[in-house]
Amino acid sequence: MLKNLDDLLKKLKLASSTIKKNQILDELPNVLKYVNSHSFLQKIIKDASPLDEYLIKSLIAIGQANNIFFNFEKTPNTSKLLNNLLEDLKKIDNFYISIGGIIGYHYNFLKLLNPKIENKTNISLLKTPFIDITKPNKTTKELVDIGLKNLDKFAFICPLGGSGDRLNLFDPKTNKPLAVATFNFQGRSLLENLIRDIEGLEYLYFKTFNKEIVTPIVIMTSDAKNNHRQILDLFEKMNYFNRGKKSFHFVKQLSSPLITEDGSWALKSPLKLALKPSGHGALWQLLERQKGFDFLKKFKKEDEKKKPIVMKGKVLEMIRASELSTTLTGADLNTIASIITFKEKVAREIMIPRVDIFVLDAKTTIRDAC
Repeated sequence: MLKNLDDLLKKLKLASSTIKKNQILDELPNVLKYVNSHSFLQKIIKDASPLDEYLIKSLIAIGQANNIFFNFEKTPNTSKLLNNLLEDLKKIDNFYISIGGIIGYHYNFLKLLNPKIENKTNISLLKTPFIDITKPNKTTKELVDIGLKNLDKFAFICPLGGSGDRLNLFDPKTNKPLAVATFNFQGRSLLENLIRDIEGLEYLYFKTFNKEIVTPIVIMTSDAKNNHRQILDLFEKMNYFNRGKKSFHFVKQLSSPLITEDGSWALKSPLKLALKPSGHGALWQLLERQKGFDFLKKFKKEDEKKKPIVMKGKVLEMIRASELSTTLTGADLNTIASIITFKEKVAREIMIPRVDIFVLDAKTTIRDAC
């Protein structure tokens, strides 16, 4: 099986179009035999697009058609279920295109399941040096100082798409599964605690260098247990933690097929694949495909144009000049008052010095006040 799939992948890699790929699959005896012996598939393929035809024949080529199309003609709502299946397969095939799509995904999984295959790759593993930061010394201090000094160049990437099956989280009212990020710890969600940790670093930078920074944050979500929607709802409920919506970028990881120990694709129900988040390793491809790197570059360029605001010798923390440089109206003054109230609340909570209260008339700008 592995040898056949390896040869097939090499041929498909050279194909210039989906139609060419279908022609290659048609040359496989098992594909031809399976299609000819199942009239329902002949009808589906006749009306299918070249891509849908390729996806169906790919399932046959990897030996999963019997499993996935089991009892097809007796299954209700097959048209809708088949369309949903093909949509899932398109996403999976496209995401794993660099390793051969669906066929490459299955092939690589089978290699991992095969204990006879030896890894012939020449790899030399270097032991990571251990640095004990619990004991203060000159070297540790220098490294910490370097990290703190360069904090304005940092970005945080937070993988929050895990299904968290072992936590067994459910909404007590609806009994629906909850995203791990919503888990309450010490009166706050894990997501809020995570953001507070980042803000703590930003405040340390501010106190050290008298310069305000807002770190860009990329959040990776998934479709598992409605994770993506729950996390977006939490951000909206918390007003993006008063950091500004533009300081966040969301990428959603693919859900990949579960494969059993015997190499079979698991099913949730007839024609419905059992899928799970594709893992943290998918992050870098997601950043490329879902414009995560573009967001970080753009944020950095815009951030370089901004300057901290100084009032009477004090930095008005967390408020950027570019956001408040226009002439203020009555509504704007209410907004500023709300910000001040919020910041004073935070100041009391984490015991930082209270900022001066200031009053601006409707014609005054923040820049004028400075």
